[in-house]
Amino acid sequence: MTTKELFLNQYNACYNEENWFVPLTAALDGLTDEQAFWNDGSSNHSIYELAEHIAFWNGRYLNRFNEMPLPEIKGGNESTFETAGDDKSWEKLLKKLNEVMTELGNAFKNATDEKLTSSPFKDSDDPWYSVIANINI
Repeated sequence: MTTKELFLNQYNACYNEENWFVPLTAALDGLTDEQAFWNDGSSNHSIYELAEHIAFWNGRYLNRFNEMPLPEIKGGNESTFETAGDDKSWEKLLKKLNEVMTELGNAFKNATDEKLTSSPFKDSDDPWYSVIANINI
């Protein structure tokens, strides 16, 4: 098994292939708006907020992987958990998250080993494989 195959197997197991633990797609399947937005009143994030955060950062990594410009992050990392706004719906977010994750998986699958061993950052030697490992977590 190549390094790429190993990372893709891990990616799929975490995202959409049921194995010995529940992948993200199965964990989110069937949740209602009420369940997704529910918060225990503490500083813990709701499922919606966590999904928004994942969609945001993985979307940025997808853009970076495809060498597209990255817009400035307004409000810092905390703004990536945003639930405010009239257009917020669990169904829309789930669709966005699934699109980002599917496109990201396809980008990794179709990438050359040279791309995957290159660094996505100008100030670091960490390869794309490190980013994929973190996404898998």
